[in-house]
This record gives sequence, structure tokens and C-alpha cells, in this order.
Amino acid sequence: MKRNMLLLLLTVICGSLVQAQSFYSGSLELSNGTTMEGRLYLDQQNEAVRFKGGGDEDSFAFSSVRSVQIKKRTYTPLSAGSQTWMAASLDAGKATLYHLGGRNFLVSSPNGAQMVEAGNAGQGGGSQKIRGVLSVIYQDCNSIRETINNLIDFRESNLVNLNQAYNSCEYGDYAPTDREVQKAEKFNTDIFRFYLGAGIGLNSVKFFDTGSSESLVSPRLNAGVTVSPAFNNNLRGALFFYFNGAVNLPSENDFGNSPSPTTIKITSWQFDLGTEYLFNSKGKVKPLIGIGIGFAADRFKGNVAGEGFNIGGGNVFFTPRAGVQFALNNGGHLGLIANFIPRYDNDLTFPRNGQIIPLIVNSQWTNFTLVYYFK
Repeated sequence: MKRNMLLLLLTVICGSLVQAQSFYSGSLELSNGTTMEGRLYLDQQNEAVRFKGGGDEDSFAFSSVRSVQIKKRTYTPLSAGSQTWMAASLDAGKATLYHLGGRNFLVSSPNGAQMVEAGNAGQGGGSQKIRGVLSVIYQDCNSIRETINNLIDFRESNLVNLNQAYNSCEYGDYAPTDREVQKAEKFNTDIFRFYLGAGIGLNSVKFFDTGSSESLVSPRLNAGVTVSPAFNNNLRGALFFYFNGAVNLPSENDFGNSPSPTTIKITSWQFDLGTEYLFNSKGKVKPLIGIGIGFAADRFKGNVAGEGFNIGGGNVFFTPRAGVQFALNNGGHLGLIANFIPRYDNDLTFPRNGQIIPLIVNSQWTNFTLVYYFK
């Protein structure tokens, strides 16, 4: 019981001390011309001046007060947004710094008005919060934001110096400082790009693994996505993972390198995933190399020695790629990509006169694609 009473007494005493520290000697002038002297507290939250004098305590709304004099500073009502403050101007210009009493300050500029609580990393709202507020208020003055980022002690004199520097600044559009860029990179999200492309595919075709080959040229369409995850850290924006889908459209050819007269129209669907690395990833021109693995689904339609067929085949493949990307002003990229698919077999058969006729087609692709990467 005694212990609880002691704790209660200490709480009351501490609360009284904190409250007492909020009051300062000064004078109060009301809107009707009445002047009073006593101890004053600027209650910004409730928009009122609390007054103690002659043993009495009273409260006056800011709207009924003309001015307050505390420690040779004159505080007058100031409306900012939906809030009314009792404020003393410390520095005026494009931005104005006001004292609100104690460690509280108000900074007002065309970019907005915000209250800050002066102190350092171990006081008030913390230096990070103050930096964030000031960076927004002073956002069109790039030259002082590095000072804000490096400042630890946000005492009154330093706030005044910052406001004076802003008011004499050569204003411009927001541009991040080196420190802000480095800090932002720690919280990067994935870079995700969708792309579309068109080009040509060159298919070197052999039959039954014969020594001679003939080339088949076909139009090519492709689409895909490429991602550089945030966990790439320093390689983000340079190392990408991709998934690509393409179709080499039907192109017909009479092949003379087949054991029998052969006419084939080949359609090839190619799907691959892999990784690619961009050199000069922050520049305008970005050479790239990559490697992937995929699957080709081929469709063969034609005839051998007058016998028609329409059959499908396919195989897995690996594919190296190389090319270059050009950064565009709209945030997108234009790329020229070449990929090579080494020779793979299509071990096919088709029926003829009750017999199963083998047809082995060996394909080797070299594809050239013009690609647009959306931002």
C-alpha cells in the first residue's frame, strides 16, 4: 500500500514539474485590447493560450488573442491549412520559419507547411523524421538537401540557417542527391519489363543427318518478360532473368538435299528462359550477352515423294544470345537481339501405304529480332 502511494505521489510530482516547465513569464493581449501579465503556455494542439496569474488559471482561444509576448518574442495567430498556430517569425522569405514555443517550430513554403520538433537523433521525433519533413518543404532547392541529410543537431540556430539558405537558393526541379540515390537503392523494387518483337529466323535444315544443308528464311514474332530482382543488389538493372516466347511463321521450301523430293512448310514455336547481363546498364547504349534453355515445338506440313503429311515434333535446346539495348527518352528501350539454337533432331514418322516412313529433320536456328521493351 505504501509503495503504491509513493508511486502515485511521484507521478503527481513529475507531472506537475513537466506542466510547470511548459509555462513561461510573459504578457497576453486580447483582441479587445485587454493586456494581462503572468505565466503563459502556448497550447498549439488545442489552439489556446493557457494563462496563470494572481492564483487564477484561464484559457483563451487563439482566435481571441491579438499577441503573446514571451522572452522578447512576439507570437501572433497564424492560419496554415486547417490549423491555427500562435507563432513568432524567425526568418521570412519564400519559406518562413516560425517558433511555436519550446522545441516546436513551423516551416511554411509554397510546398506546404509542417511542424518540426527540434532536437537530434536522441530527442524529439528523431533526426530522420525532421530530415523527411524539411526535404519535402525545401524540395525545390537541391543545393541544401545534402546539408539536411548530413545534419545531426536540428537546434534552432541550424533551422534558421537552413531556412535562410533556402530563401537565397537558386530554385529548380527536384533532383536526388547522391546520398538519397544510395539510400533509395537499398529499398529498390524489382525491375520488370514486358517486351514485343519482330524479326527473321534462319533455319539450316538437314535430312537424316546428311552432310548438306539448306536454309529456310521465315518471319518471326516474339514476346516476353525480363526481370532484374531487388535481391540482385549491385547487379540490379544489369543482371536480368527472362522468359521468351516466339514463333517462326510458316515458310515453304523445296529441299534438294533430301533423299527423295521433299517440300516442307515449317512452323516453329520456341520457348526459352535464361539470364542476360547488360553492360553499361546506366547508359544509353547497353550491350548484352545471355544464355538460356528452352523447348522447340515444330510443325511440318508437306510431302515426300508425293506423299503428304502434317506432323509435329520438337526438342529441347540451349541458346546463347547477344545484342544491344538503346534507352529511350520515354523510359522504354529498343533492342536488337540475336540468338542461336544449335542443331537438334526432329525424329518423325508418317504412314504411307500401311508402312511407317521415317523422316528425320535436323534444324539449326539463327534468329534476329527487333524488340521494344515497355517501361
